[in-house]
Amino acid sequence: MDDFQKTKVVKALEENILNLRFKDLDPDTVENAKKRILDVIGDILGGAGASDNAVLVNLFKSWRGRQEATMLGYGIRASVSNAAFVNSVLCNSFDSAPLVVVIDKKRIASHTSGATIPTAITVGEWRHITGKELIAALVAAEDFVARLHSINSRGGPATTL
Repeated sequence: MDDFQKTKVVKALEENILNLRFKDLDPDTVENAKKRILDVIGDILGGAGASDNAVLVNLFKSWRGRQEATMLGYGIRASVSNAAFVNSVLCNSFDSAPLVVVIDKKRIASHTSGATIPTAITVGEWRHITGKELIAALVAAEDFVARLHSINSRGGPATTL
């Protein structure tokens, strides 16, 4: 792939991330995103009960920084970055986050939802976005990450943009 082609691919990815809106998503994509979000919320709440996670939450609580977003399962607020970190740790406590994303009806192995979804929920709370905005942002982000994974796993560039 020459530099022109690489630039074209990067531009297409950039356009998708910046311009994707909920109204652009098909019903199957929306339903899949909702299921992944609910799955991850369950993982976060399950992780909140893991004994060692209380130590982490209490550490961040003791720092008394900005109270921008919630550490889920505890109802304690922290800076958006600290809350996103804690929520991701809680989600991954039992390593049960979703393992697959779907792009163009192809299932692509991607164990990123344990970080992307808790972060999207946390930033969404902080920015006061709607559920539709959350779903669109999440789909754009996970689409991007899955395409990066597909390049790696197939040894070549993603063929569908």
